[in-house]
Amino acid sequence: MRYGIRMITLGACAALCLQALALTREQAQQAIDIFAGDSMLRHASVSVAVSDVATDSIVAGHNEQMSCITASTMKTLTTSSALQLLGPDFKFHTRVMMHGEVDGNTLRGDLVVIGGGDPTLGSAYFKEQPNIVKEVVDSLTSRGIKKINGKIVVNDSIYPYPDHNGWWQDDDLATDYGMGLHGLNYCDNRVTLRFRVTDGYLDKVTLDPDVPGLEVLDRLNPGRKDDISLRLEPSRPAIVVTGTASPTKSYKEVVTNPVPAVLLTDSLTRALQTAA
Repeated sequence: MRYGIRMITLGACAALCLQALALTREQAQQAIDIFAGDSMLRHASVSVAVSDVATDSIVAGHNEQMSCITASTMKTLTTSSALQLLGPDFKFHTRVMMHGEVDGNTLRGDLVVIGGGDPTLGSAYFKEQPNIVKEVVDSLTSRGIKKINGKIVVNDSIYPYPDHNGWWQDDDLATDYGMGLHGLNYCDNRVTLRFRVTDGYLDKVTLDPDVPGLEVLDRLNPGRKDDISLRLEPSRPAIVVTGTASPTKSYKEVVTNPVPAVLLTDSLTRALQTAA
């Protein structure tokens, strides 16, 4: 995929500033000057301010009065705020409850999953975390329950709607870095989209994992140029493919899953059917 603007992450700049706090003012300013003077940033807007919180004063900087979008450097504030308010030992809690009666090996009622905002469920980045689907199935099996004569209900209302900040750009929301934050997050809230183009239309479209009800909408324009763009359809769960695409290329894109609760529900349903 091609983007009209190529952005340079400011993570290195944030790390530089944090490191500079342990330096003298002169050393900090020298480090910032080297960073801001890098040839890769000659066409960029760079603003750095290192503040001494004890004296509430700027000790080093570059264009420190310039207004810039903070972007990913805000993650340092989010993380430090969470550590301060929640503490380093805070744990997210996802509750799974039975609503109904157990009759022999059958739950005559619903299995209710109440999300607590945990971002690690099924995550590729936290492989040491327990598999929630296996944990639920094992827990039911240990109670002799093999069937559910009801529904699997996921409550993800702990976080308010919408699942993303209103200031995000539309063309970010469908990307693998623009996933929403849900009360129930699962598999990093993303899926892999694969497709080809035949006679100008999407062909051989697959989602991995498959998410029931999540559509892929074809809004491609005629052309042979490789310049696709992805959007979220606001009216229903759907990934919109627009722009132009090459008929000779197979596409593979990691995209947002806007309905992670649906994927968890489907995964639990299939796992329970297998275990029955």
